[in-house]
Amino acid sequence: MLRYDGPVMMAINKITDYVWMTILCLVCSLPIFTIGASVTAKYYVAMKYTRGEDTPVTKAFFKAFKQNFKQCTFINIIAIIVGVILYFDWALTLSIKGEFTFLIELLLVVVTLIYFMSLINIFLLISRFEIKTKEAVSSGLAMSVRYFGQLMLIVFIMLFPFILIVAWNNFGIKWGWLIWLFSNIALTCYVAYFYDKEFTKIEEKNGYYRERINEDKYDSEA
Repeated sequence: MLRYDGPVMMAINKITDYVWMTILCLVCSLPIFTIGASVTAKYYVAMKYTRGEDTPVTKAFFKAFKQNFKQCTFINIIAIIVGVILYFDWALTLSIKGEFTFLIELLLVVVTLIYFMSLINIFLLISRFEIKTKEAVSSGLAMSVRYFGQLMLIVFIMLFPFILIVAWNNFGIKWGWLIWLFSNIALTCYVAYFYDKEFTKIEEKNGYYRERINEDKYDSEA
């Protein structure tokens, strides 16, 4: 049961790999403007794991991080600017009391959700395909509508640890890091599984099904 190739050890190794992916993503996201490249690299590795490919986590992560760094950093900077604009829009709206304030707040909720959902889609698209920035943005927006239900679940899982920390005070503060870690692992597994399945459908439909044992878009950089 506790053999290295047994189910228990395989499960422990898999969880350890996902923890390491999460740590790498967190550390490489500290400069803020590298968040996009870090998230892209994490999901590149996670989707390979979803397909059952035995991939060295650190090597694969930094290969994807390096190749997508310029494109993701550019998108990240634009996203930060848009995020700052949204922040001031929220601050201004919440400081105003008027008859139509509720409608403005509702509109901002929709715009904010689309903003976060589109970013998720954009970085996942880049993790899988050779795609121009303009195409990634337009496809990311379209996918926000198509996968709205799944993306709402993803956003909820992302916010779940922070909701617990606020709601449970001392317990949340003490155990918040552990709740965040396992929520992040669950999120990574779900997102990787769902998007790998959807991206495979796209590849098959367009006649360029990803070769499972040959090259992927990153092998040319090896």
